[in-house]
Amino acid sequence: MIDTSSITEVRRHLVSGPDLERVYSELSGIVDAGNLVFPKQVLGELEEYTGSTRNTPDPPYQWAKRNEAQATRFGFDPHNLRTVLAHPVARRVLDPAKAGGKEEADPYVLELATRLRAAGHQVTVLTEDRRNKPMKLSLHSACGVLNIVPLNMEVFLEVRGIWRRSV
Repeated sequence: MIDTSSITEVRRHLVSGPDLERVYSELSGIVDAGNLVFPKQVLGELEEYTGSTRNTPDPPYQWAKRNEAQATRFGFDPHNLRTVLAHPVARRVLDPAKAGGKEEADPYVLELATRLRAAGHQVTVLTEDRRNKPMKLSLHSACGVLNIVPLNMEVFLEVRGIWRRSV
């Protein structure tokens, strides 16, 4: 499972030049194989922050849009979302300072992760969101609270043999 922050991390801080298209292509292969998913709200965040506000194409948004049908095939379960948000600590993943705009993806990432895990899938959440704030829990910490493995994109790409930072 992948969060908005990890989709954008590929372009923003990790990969550039000719490797960028290849990395997104290999990620698409993982989506096609059924092993990388995200909730629709991730696409909404990408659209809000990058996809619809640029005059030039945005690779993270384009990648998510191309993979939307396969990656979002699980939809969401409103009952399970309420269960996740009823957790006294995990519910702090919601940002109390957010006003308007698209829905936050983090609670939907947690909803999908917990539902897939309950269905017997091995679940890891790719996220770069690691900074806790006084009233806002990072997605990384919320995953830990719910016993879901969080992983950052750089390590994921290296473990999968897709890309490695030059030393």
